[in-house]
Amino acid sequence: MKQIDTYVTGASGFIGKALMALLDPETTAAIPHQRIPVAHLEHFKRMFYLSAYGNLRGQDNWEETINANVLKLTAMLLEARRQAEADFVFVSSSSVTLKVQTPYSHCKRAAEEILLSANGDIYKVQIARPYSITGVGEQPSHLIPTLIRSCLEGELMPFCPGAVHDYVDVQDFVEGLILMAIEAGSGIYEFGRGIPVTNAQVRALVEMVTGKKANVIENVAGRKYDSSKWFCRSRSAEAFGWKPKVSLTESIRDMVNAHQSKL
Repeated sequence: MKQIDTYVTGASGFIGKALMALLDPETTAAIPHQRIPVAHLEHFKRMFYLSAYGNLRGQDNWEETINANVLKLTAMLLEARRQAEADFVFVSSSSVTLKVQTPYSHCKRAAEEILLSANGDIYKVQIARPYSITGVGEQPSHLIPTLIRSCLEGELMPFCPGAVHDYVDVQDFVEGLILMAIEAGSGIYEFGRGIPVTNAQVRALVEMVTGKKANVIENVAGRKYDSSKWFCRSRSAEAFGWKPKVSLTESIRDMVNAHQSKL
């Protein structure tokens, strides 16, 4: 029977799959989302908590938002607390910094506070706040995958040109998570380029890579929590040596190639 050093929740998600591909399969195990409340784990060294709910279109169940982001996290935190030297790595969200909050961001912030209160009872508590993670395998409902379908397949989509995001490729992010876990101490670390990119700029890049125009209906209203200031201004992740390597253009090119291979 193999010795498990690292547990991952949310391993079947977009970020989770990329992270699992980099971890040692001989010493890593995934905890299925539905098994989190009843999991009783043997001695381990590190927990990556990636499970989440409420940030995707259609995820509007209030009870499940609290359950996934707070209650299930607490169950895993208590398991980690039983271990004398366990690290706990939590993937939060940059949306906790926005002026307008949602049930999802409120729950993420509550989870952060719970974890910070446990610092000292657990060997090391690390909170990652990623900005907009993109790349091959990103959720189909997100902006870039939808723009790619709009360009390549003519899918009609609503479009808000002025909204701003700070994009990081998923491979850069998961490499940063592992580096943070090894090199950094307890604390909150923000993962972003510090480059605000408008939806109009993203559309132009997708159209350049595909060589086709997107089929859009412009919606200037956008989402109530969008902000022109939603980009990283912290250099906290650089403190342990993290630097993003994949440009947004390269991410989009990889995503377009992956999409075309399925057509």
